[in-house]
Amino acid sequence: MHAVPFLQAFHSIHHAPDSLNFLTTYRIHIGEYLVDGIVTLIPVVLLGLPPLMWLPLYLALILYSAVLHSDLDVSFGWLDPIFVSPRFHATHHSADRREYDSNFGALLSIWDVAFGTAHFPRSKPPKYGLARLEMPPSFLGQLIFPATQTLRKIRGGPPAVPSTPSPPIPRLMR
Repeated sequence: MHAVPFLQAFHSIHHAPDSLNFLTTYRIHIGEYLVDGIVTLIPVVLLGLPPLMWLPLYLALILYSAVLHSDLDVSFGWLDPIFVSPRFHATHHSADRREYDSNFGALLSIWDVAFGTAHFPRSKPPKYGLARLEMPPSFLGQLIFPATQTLRKIRGGPPAVPSTPSPPIPRLMR
């Protein structure tokens, strides 16, 4: 969702707000919601999790995601390299593009550690959001935003979503 411009246009709706709260969890485009649902469901099915467990698991993940988006300056200490903490995820929503392109995990930070995208800050970011993002304020505008971005790119205009790679940020392991 961060590397492919078309998918980035969908995901930027989630990153547009300049503040975090538990409702930020639900600020996602329907297209991203469908992709995320499929990507989440495949491992559940492949692991053989009984269908009666799907709803409780899904509800637990929603609750966890709401906590991660609640702008809490909370770390899990020695568990941070394994599980995503609110501070770890808040860094992913930072207005600083170098931090925004880190901490991709939604549940396990071990993947970020393994792929070199983990950043363990000592506090939450001072600012959130994408500074140069031209996000429409209306629901309908945001619904068609990915399509308008794709058309803008086809026509050779500048994208509203900055797509140039950012310089790497030093990965800080405590």
